[in-house]
Amino acid sequence: MGAELANGRARRGSGGLQAADNRFWEPLVAATVRQRGAQAHCRRCGCGRSVGCPPRRQPARLGWLGWQHRATLWRDFRALCIVGAVVLLLNGFYFAQFAGQLFMRLGGSMQKGYPGGGSRFASALAPLLGGRLLCGADYLQNLARLSAPDWLHAVAQGCALLIYPLAWLGIGVAVRSAWRITGEQSVRQSVALVLLAALGWQALLFGAMRIPAAPQYFFGTFPLHVLAAWLAVEALRKWRLGTVLGGLYAIGCAFLTLEAAISIHHYGFEKPLWPTLSTSVNIARELNRYSDTTVLTDSAVYQKAPQALRALRLLLPPPSDATPNASGRLLITNTVAELAPGAEPPPGSQSIEITPLPKDWVPDPNTW
Repeated sequence: MGAELANGRARRGSGGLQAADNRFWEPLVAATVRQRGAQAHCRRCGCGRSVGCPPRRQPARLGWLGWQHRATLWRDFRALCIVGAVVLLLNGFYFAQFAGQLFMRLGGSMQKGYPGGGSRFASALAPLLGGRLLCGADYLQNLARLSAPDWLHAVAQGCALLIYPLAWLGIGVAVRSAWRITGEQSVRQSVALVLLAALGWQALLFGAMRIPAAPQYFFGTFPLHVLAAWLAVEALRKWRLGTVLGGLYAIGCAFLTLEAAISIHHYGFEKPLWPTLSTSVNIARELNRYSDTTVLTDSAVYQKAPQALRALRLLLPPPSDATPNASGRLLITNTVAELAPGAEPPPGSQSIEITPLPKDWVPDPNTW
């Protein structure tokens, strides 16, 4: 016995954990072989169980083996702790600095939340609304002229909106699959657990920060909703509905994409009246002729984000020999104009600041 322990110590010194006493692993391997035989017996006897007839005892066996060989495991654990302490000693300052910066950034963002606020409950429903990024119907009808007949556009839009019920059904399929986990997980059940965990974290994050369920906030998580829809299509294949619904969704999205490309190519973005970059550059250059710090504008884009013009004015300063004039009656539409004395500005006009952004400006909502 003493010779065997000495040999075991020698093997541990040369090979680490692998050279430890093989008695630690042999009972576990034997139990696994017996368990596989029991599973095969279950399939032969037709009892319908997904695991072996005898109850699984691997966790108990692992606990017993761990207790029997606790001295060996403790020596390996102490070696890992020593290595970890050395690494922490050499890099502890950087770890602490990184953790502090990460905590400050995350804590500040969580405390401030999304600019403008909103309902936490409505934001927490984001996992159910990810289809907005995958249908595109509202983008087209709100931004560009519809080039197809109204009835055809409505049919394509209805087909594209199938992504919503498909994603909802897929989430239900994932819940059902996760609920049925009793023993060893299959690949499909593991995927379902990952999907549900990711959607749960998304709901918590959106709810805590009051992030609205706008399409642009689903760029990073759209694979989750694609996966949910795919699970629904797979589940409906037994009734031959998966191919039909998936095909209708693909046809609707393809039609809307083609319609949007043709319409925007011919007419541009007409509906929102967004100023183009060229228009904004011309306005910034015209503003260099004036010393006014505020102007009136009826453009919703400039009213909501005057930083666009202020950033351009920082990048396009006036000539050094220019002498700007004070007006006090400037109006920005698609150009810069001066209101006549006593003239009323257009309805919906608001005053915005147009001073160039400072060089150390950061995109903090508190400074908007």
